[in-house]
Amino acid sequence: MVKRIYVSDETYTRLRKYAANTGMKLREAIDRIVLEAIDSDGKYIEPSIRVSREVLDMLTTWANELGISVDELIRRMVLTISVLFDSRLTLADALKSLPELKRILDMKRGEA
Repeated sequence: MVKRIYVSDETYTRLRKYAANTGMKLREAIDRIVLEAIDSDGKYIEPSIRVSREVLDMLTTWANELGISVDELIRRMVLTISVLFDSRLTLADALKSLPELKRILDMKRGEA
């Protein structure tokens, strides 16, 4: 079933450009945007990180190799980066395991 909706000129212009850039028809573009942004209960889907198909494939491969979800892989990557780029990290600390290193840095921050 097709329904008519009214949008501002700016919205329509952006939708047309999006459809043209992705090689979709306008209706397909609108469907894609709405279905990615709003769940079946009409609730806004929380923000997400967009990556290229190539990067997503790499993340999926790594997650599968580790037996974890892509979300968990990204969480671990962010944790690793936050620890390794911490300004209190010393060379001696960097040679320790990541969980031990996080504990040390938390103590230096006064959080442990």
